[in-house]
Amino acid sequence: GFASQLISKYPVSEKPDYYYLYLSRGGIYIKQGRYAEALKDIETALGVNPNDPISIELRGSVYFRTGRYSDSIAEDTRALSLAPQKIECYNSRGEAYCKLGKYEEALADFTEFIKRNDTYVISVTAGAKVGATIAECGSTGTFGIGAVPAIMGGAVAGAATTAGCELLFDKLEEQIWGEAK
Repeated sequence: GFASQLISKYPVSEKPDYYYLYLSRGGIYIKQGRYAEALKDIETALGVNPNDPISIELRGSVYFRTGRYSDSIAEDTRALSLAPQKIECYNSRGEAYCKLGKYEEALADFTEFIKRNDTYVISVTAGAKVGATIAECGSTGTFGIGAVPAIMGGAVAGAATTAGCELLFDKLEEQIWGEAK
C-alpha cells in the first residue's frame, strides 16, 4: 500500500520524523490480523518516539489480540499516564482485565470510560460491555458492593436490559438484603 511505498522511499533511519508511516502500516497490519508484522512496525515507531501514546496503545492492541493480556494492560496504563485524554484505553484495558478474570478492575475501567466519554453511542457500547462484564461476574460468584456504581453506569448507558444485568441485580439484592428472588 501507500504507507509501504513511502517507507521504502523514506526509511526511518534516514527520516526519523516519518516514524508515523510505520505506525500507520502497523495499524493496517492489525486490521488484517498480521500481528507479527504490526508489532515490528510499531516497535520501529517506538524506537524513534518511545513515549508516543498512540504507538504504545497500538502495541497494547497487538498484545491483546495475541492473548498477552497482562502486557496489554501495562501498555494501556502507560498510554494513559502519558495521555490521560486517551479514554479508549480504559475500555481496552477493561476488556483485558475481563479476559484475566479481574472483574472489579474491568468494571472500574468500563465505568471510568463511560464517565469520561461525552459521546452517547460509544457510551452505549461501553455500557453493554459493563453489562456483559457484570453478567460474567454475576454468573461466576460473588462481588463486592463496590460494583454498584459500575452497575448504575451500565444502566444509564443502556445495559440494564440485558439478562446478565438482571441476574446481577438479583444477586446484589440477595447479598445486600439477604433475600433471594
